[in-house]
Amino acid sequence: MNKLFSLILPFCALLQILFCFNAVTARPGDSSVKSEHCKSEPVTGEIFCAGYFPKFTFKYDTMSCEPYIYGGCGATANLYDTLQECMSSCVHGSAPTEEAPVES
Repeated sequence: MNKLFSLILPFCALLQILFCFNAVTARPGDSSVKSEHCKSEPVTGEIFCAGYFPKFTFKYDTMSCEPYIYGGCGATANLYDTLQECMSSCVHGSAPTEEAPVES
């Protein structure tokens, strides 16, 4: 299991770097988020699960919705299927609209 983990971890990090350019940030001057759960991490603890589910999470330190690869366990309320769902839940001034889910 440790060997599998050591092989998957760099791959996951690379995916997060590649998806960084898709991050959507809150408007300058927004000092808070719509919901408190937006300040939490996308998963609880140091849980490693073998799933691969493309999601979005709100990063409070950057005030942006960013792609996140969810492993399948330990989820918090700060995981979303679409970018728009993340934006409308956490970013002030975002109106909910229809958007297709992230393709895996």
